[in-house]
Amino acid sequence: MDDMRPIARAASGGPPQIRRLDVARHRRVEGLFDVWLEPRPDGALAALGSAGPALTAKDIADLVRRSGAAGDDVRMLTADGERRASLFREVAAMLGQDVLITPAGADVRHRWLPTEPEAPRDAVAVERAGGNPVDWMVIQPPGLEASLPGWFDLVDGTVQARTGTVALALPGGLALATRADFTARRAAVARLAPGDPDLITVAVTVRSAGFLVGDYRGTQEILTGPALAAALSALPLYGGDLRLWLTWPADPAERVRLAAALVALAEASGATVWTPPVGGTAEILADSGDLRALDAGGAPGRWQDHQPDSDCGGPPRYLSTADGRLLPTTEVIMAGLTAAPRTGMAPTDVPGDEPPGRRPVLAADPQRPAGYGVSWLTDGLPVNTAPVELYVTAPVPPAEVLAGGVPAAELFLIGRPDLAQAAAGRRRGYLFRARVAPGGAVRVTSLDLHVPADLQHLLAQADAYLLPAGRLDRIRLLAAYSLDRASVSTLEQEFDEPAPVWLRCSGARHGVAGLPNDADRWPRARVGRCYALVPVTARALPGGWLPLHREQPGVRDGHWLVELRVPARRAIDVAATADRLGSLPLVRSRAPRLRAAGAALVLPSRAYPRVTVTRRFRPTTQGWVAVPGPSTAVPLSSAVPVSSAVPVSD
Repeated sequence: MDDMRPIARAASGGPPQIRRLDVARHRRVEGLFDVWLEPRPDGALAALGSAGPALTAKDIADLVRRSGAAGDDVRMLTADGERRASLFREVAAMLGQDVLITPAGADVRHRWLPTEPEAPRDAVAVERAGGNPVDWMVIQPPGLEASLPGWFDLVDGTVQARTGTVALALPGGLALATRADFTARRAAVARLAPGDPDLITVAVTVRSAGFLVGDYRGTQEILTGPALAAALSALPLYGGDLRLWLTWPADPAERVRLAAALVALAEASGATVWTPPVGGTAEILADSGDLRALDAGGAPGRWQDHQPDSDCGGPPRYLSTADGRLLPTTEVIMAGLTAAPRTGMAPTDVPGDEPPGRRPVLAADPQRPAGYGVSWLTDGLPVNTAPVELYVTAPVPPAEVLAGGVPAAELFLIGRPDLAQAAAGRRRGYLFRARVAPGGAVRVTSLDLHVPADLQHLLAQADAYLLPAGRLDRIRLLAAYSLDRASVSTLEQEFDEPAPVWLRCSGARHGVAGLPNDADRWPRARVGRCYALVPVTARALPGGWLPLHREQPGVRDGHWLVELRVPARRAIDVAATADRLGSLPLVRSRAPRLRAAGAALVLPSRAYPRVTVTRRFRPTTQGWVAVPGPSTAVPLSSAVPVSSAVPVSD
């Protein structure tokens, strides 16, 4: 008998009631990945109904990534989630997304509508003592915490999808975001302090010389200047001043087009539009919380105004100061601050080159992306045009990095120009200061459409630069820092000589040790047929991976041969991976050894449940002979042991 209690009236109408969880009738919220968990006798958590081992934070994060939901928020469907907050905080850190949990003393139930008895049911957090609905708790990724709301609305113990344009409230303005950059954008803008009440601030991402806007369905579009003015129509822009928090593109042609779009925005809105200088960006000052402009080299820059034709040319209401702030004219004069002259700029005035500084000066890479060693990078990405120092992370101490390379699941490292930013949110490990020669750092934001969804969390923070494996010869390590649990860095070692860096493939999601996440997959489309040898004495499949053969191998005594049906991209093509990694001399992997041992293909253990056995063969002196068996394919994971005995010959 279902446990029923009335709860607050739902938006859909009718007197809803709460009932026990029913997995078959559960309603999924778009953009929210549900993890079903239950406590084991020892108090640890396991997958619901699995009676399996206790799950670690890495296990849960890997489950989310394997399901293709790395860009989604995660909801833990288990009671008393707050009591395991440290575990779920680690998950949030690994995924870079919000994790929703139940408060202590709360259970998870389903909301049932008598008016829609067969409809899917919403999960609801319910107070165990009183039976009243309670709001879900939101754990934000460490280092990205903010007081601003999350992607979802929390209503009467349920999680509801928001609608409309993704916009976060700012003091005197708003921040436009997308699903891909929401978490990082929220953390960045939350630090902005209130400023002059008449200065409207809008944070927006520039893409293809337009303005990127997302909605809560997860879609996004690029707006022109007039279209952005229409999207901001609720703000009092006409006759006022609009400060845009944006980063200029690296490509000179895109800069010219963006300058034209800014003039069109000013004309359509009737506002004076202020932006950082061409090639620059903006950042929040740590001491005051005010926004300051930075030039292309990372030095304080002067805000540039873009005026509508209707501007009467009167005295400016705001002036850009020498330290990069935008302040009311009266405040600048009274404080005796140095101000820049107010000069307008036409699209044709956009300069193409800027002096170097602490942030990389970027330009479109003229070389083909094949040399990067990263399969999903495209042509024309911005790269550094001058030497720059960046900070990269590693999980192992300096001696191990120098001797064996940086353990990495991907074929790239992530570098950041600021030590504190690189350390933020990390509770252990090491940072290395690296000098990167021109062309070694690629600017790829998590908003770029070609970035795979399961990697966007790595590039979510601002000022993230990708250091691809094919350009590691342009990098030298200068110093190492250790990190403590408070994310505080301590200088460990200054290297006597700049040290080269290489990658050691480790920790990939597929579970095959020594191969990168970006290993070549097989079959490329639909399904493939291959073969595997299984020892007669085997009581279970190997824990890591199973070697596969494209064709029937020679008879091997004491083994069964099974013919397998493998869905697309479930196996790893060792030969193709070894060939590709062979062009990356600073990457150490297991691929050459596997190929030398005759393993052309390997099947990760995580793919076992998806692979089926279509035929079995026993060894004879004349070769393999098919063994009669079920008329339908059986899962590989349930096909071992194949038999208790295997005749060696006829």
